[in-house]
Amino acid sequence: MNSEFLINPKLPNKKHDNTVLDKTEEISKPKIDRVLRWFEKEGDDLVGEKVISNVNLEHLQKLFGIDSENPMYDCYLVESPEQINYLQNLLNLELDTKSYDYLVECDMVKPTSVISIKYKICLLINLEGDPNRGGYLIVDEFNENPGLSKDDRFYIKNWKVGYSNSQGLGNLSFDFEVQVMSLQKTLFRHEELLTEIFVESPNREEIKKLVDALRERNPDVIKSSTNN
Repeated sequence: MNSEFLINPKLPNKKHDNTVLDKTEEISKPKIDRVLRWFEKEGDDLVGEKVISNVNLEHLQKLFGIDSENPMYDCYLVESPEQINYLQNLLNLELDTKSYDYLVECDMVKPTSVISIKYKICLLINLEGDPNRGGYLIVDEFNENPGLSKDDRFYIKNWKVGYSNSQGLGNLSFDFEVQVMSLQKTLFRHEELLTEIFVESPNREEIKKLVDALRERNPDVIKSSTNN
């Protein structure tokens, strides 16, 4: 990966950010729905239910006399006038406590399948329509959507190709403009979504030098031709 890949500011910042840790911690918490359910007083048959949205846990704990350390994952019978009024106002629902027993319950929400998402910037290198020099080069990869669309233009700067000679190791650097030609999305069996963003460059001479350098020093990074 070329760490000095630069394009429009719409691309994500790839540096480590503490917000990643915050997101990880948030994901580790159980996902729950708080639900008000009411049952027949005779027979205990379920009559209805309604999800309690935007509920304040701290207020709910005080309302039901629950310790602040208790996340209220159990069932709680609605009895007092304060509890009834609070839920009626919150849900815009009239509670008929003479006919039904009302309980505040907690349901665990089943998490959706986690999909690994990758975005790859693929530089098409089929210069002058020569099929023997076709294929593409992966310029960079992202785990966040770079927000690119067809026909968008941006610059790739200081893209390096390594070499070694009798004088030691070094890099050749290339700068060139590119334009988005197409976006291809592929969903794999193991819950991986790949979006390949194919780009072309009007800087033919620079791309020819880049391709020649890669074919000489690192030909394996050039991928086979695609249908794009």
